[in-house]
Amino acid sequence: MEGSEEKNSVSLEDLKLKMADFAKERDWDQFHSPRNLLLALVGEVGELSEIFQWKGRCQEDYQVGRKKRSNI
Repeated sequence: MEGSEEKNSVSLEDLKLKMADFAKERDWDQFHSPRNLLLALVGEVGELSEIFQWKGRCQEDYQVGRKKRSNI
């Protein structure tokens, strides 16, 4: 079983290289400056934070319903 798992496993370095190639093929490098990536991340975090902003304190085992989860 271990041998088959090793064949199917992908290293983090492999994923990083594939993502870099994917972006390069589409000329997305121009948009991937640290500033642009940070601003995009901040925007996404803001959208996620908005969901919880007025919910009050959440329980430790808080579960999001399927309908709401699909919007996240």
